Formats: sequence, structure tokens, C-alpha cells
Amino acid sequence: FRVPEGTSNAAYDFARYVTEGQLPAENQVPRLAQQFATITHVSDLLFAKGAFAILSVTREKFDEQKAAPVEEKPTRRPARRRNAKAEEPAGPALSNTAVPPELAADGITCESYAIRFQARYNTIAEVLNALLKDPLFIVVTDLSITRPNDVKAGYDAIQKSLDARVTSAKNRGGRQAQTEMAGKSTAELRREALANLPLVDRVVTDPAFSMPLTIELKFDVYSAAPVVTKEGK
Repeated sequence: FRVPEGTSNAAYDFARYVTEGQLPAENQVPRLAQQFATITHVSDLLFAKGAFAILSVTREKFDEQKAAPVEEKPTRRPARRRNAKAEEPAGPALSNTAVPPELAADGITCESYAIRFQARYNTIAEVLNALLKDPLFIVVTDLSITRPNDVKAGYDAIQKSLDARVTSAKNRGGRQAQTEMAGKSTAELRREALANLPLVDRVVTDPAFSMPLTIELKFDVYSAAPVVTKEGK
């Protein structure tokens, strides 16, 4: 797995086994292996289509043991320790799609996942098109996109920069230079200022060169039990 340094959930939601050294129950291994294979498959697809990094992965944690609630008498709330370790934020909620009874009777199961990654806009379309043809039966349940920068604020900043460059050009040089500037319209001066503006200071709208987006993809994967014939094959 390729994960940027300092990223939370770097074990792709298998931290208890990867970093904590716990061993899964024997009867949980097949489903864990299936989840791991699915996450690997989709992650490889994202990187093949141009994703820069995977920020987090959330899976259905069927292997977590939930303790039964214990009734306690109401007591005074203890004071919070200043050095208490802050809990890690929970991952995105999953859809937990229920399989219809008629499908469940045929051995159809469903697993829900969520992956947050960084990519450009054109990667999203390529990934969604690839999922339509994927050998896994994948149903996208939600897709959200966060832009890291404010385009309007960037546009306003560029306009201010161009105005400052035009004013500086009009006031720069001797009388001859100012006479040449006086013969040019403001639009011409702005075009010249824009041509001299560094590329990194411009608003780039081409998806191939735009800033990477933060994308959260939620999806369900349906699976069928293997068909067993009379010969056991």
C-alpha cells in the first residue's frame, strides 16, 4: 500500500493486525482476506488511473467485539485529565446495505467500504468508468469532492495582482516610456501583465494541471458463494 507519511489510518483499517500484532479468529480469516483483497484491488485501480495518495480506508469491522452495556449507578462526572490522549476521529460512516432475502438465500453477500484519496478531476471519471467494467460487482453509493483551494479567491487575487502590475507599468520609466504606455489601452496592459505573470500565480482550469482534489468514494461489493457441483467441483 502507498500511503503518505503522517497519514492516519495508514494500515487501511487493519491496524489491529498490522500494527498491534493481534491475530484474527480462525473463522474470521476468510472474510478478512476477502476485504483485504477488495481494498487492494480498488487501491491498485485508483493508482492506475492517476490517484496521488490514499488518505484513509474504512471497511465493515465485523471482527470487533462489542462489550455488553453495563448498567451503572449515576455518579459524579470525573474531571477530565489534561494529558488525556485524544481519540482518533472516526472514519466515514458506511452504508451497510442489507442484502434482500431472495439474494441472501442464494448466498449473496455485501461488504461496504469507503476510500478517501487525492486525485485530479479527470481521474474521477476514469475510475467510475473502470468500475462499470470491473470484474467485481461494485455499486457506488456516494461520491464527495473537496477542492483544496477557493477558485474565486484565487481569481480575485490575480485581478489585484494585474491591477498592481498595470499601475506599476504606467508609472515606470522616463517620459518616453510613459508616452508609450499612454498609447496602450488598459486591456492591452492587462494582457501584457498576464503574459508576464508566473504560471503558478494563474488560475489553471485544465483538469490535467489543476490542484489535486480530495475525494471520498463509498461503495458496496456484492459477492456470490462458489457453486459446488455433485462432483464437488
